[in-house]
This record gives sequence, C-alpha cells and structure tokens, in this order.
Amino acid sequence: MAMNEGAWINGRTFEFVWITEHTNWLKDAKNREAALKLGIPEEILDKVKGMPNDYGGPKGLREKALLTIMNSGPLIRMRSWVFEFTCSTSDALWGVLIFCQKHAGDNTPIELHNLRTKEATNLSFKEFKAYMDDDERKILRLAKVIPDKHFSARFLQDHKKVAKNKR
Repeated sequence: MAMNEGAWINGRTFEFVWITEHTNWLKDAKNREAALKLGIPEEILDKVKGMPNDYGGPKGLREKALLTIMNSGPLIRMRSWVFEFTCSTSDALWGVLIFCQKHAGDNTPIELHNLRTKEATNLSFKEFKAYMDDDERKILRLAKVIPDKHFSARFLQDHKKVAKNKR
C-alpha cells in the first residue's frame, strides 16, 4: 500500500495502519476494528470520538486527543517521518526500527520525539540502523540500559560509543 500522510504504530506488536489524519481516522466507525487490533482500548476510542478537532486552536484540544491516544499504550504517531511517542523508549525505538525497515530508505531523514520528556533527535534511517543494528543482543542490551529513560541526541552519541567499546 502506498504511504498516505502518516501512520499509527504499535511499538510492541509492530502492527501499523496507514492514515490520512490521526484523530479523524480513529473517530471513523469503519476504522474501529483496525484501531482495536492496533491495541487502542475501546474506552479510549469512545473518549476521543467525543473530542473536537481543534487544529492549531488555542485550546490545544487536538494535542490532548493525540496524547490521550498515545498514553493508552505503546502507540507511536508517524507523520512525514516524524515519530512521536509517550511510551517507553525501548518500545518506541523497536517500533520505529521495524516500521522503517519496511518503508524507509537509508537516506530517509527521521525525527524521534519523546512527548513525555520533550526531548527529540533527528538522523537518517541509515544512522538509526547503525545505532540499533539488527543484532538482537545489542537491542536487548539497549533495552536493559534504557527501559524507560529519556533519550536525546547526546544519548544517541554516548550509546554509540558504549556499543563500540563493548564489541
């Protein structure tokens, strides 16, 4: 399927759905089954359905709806290769890696935004792959090092150094 505007990604199951607009997609009754399969709880779908879309408005209602959805599980919001999340860093990194392996090229610029901590970093998918490596032991070691900690561009640099020293 060709990429629409964005996607919802589950960072644990790696399930994803292409969407055109994140909150409207969830509010559409024909997408309810897919949203439930993605791991979004029924009560969250009902809650979001009643929230108005306030695009760029001063009330921040749309952001509230998106955070309500993301806070309900290991969900990652992707729009134009910008990945936003509130779940654990390890869930987010896994989810982004698996998704990008299927849909991104090496030179695709990706941005990672932890909305809980307000931290962000950007790099090419090639750099991200090198950082994550497909070596499961390295990723498991990463998950133990940062199960729920924050990340930043400095963290990514420091982790690369640690990983190189442990080879």
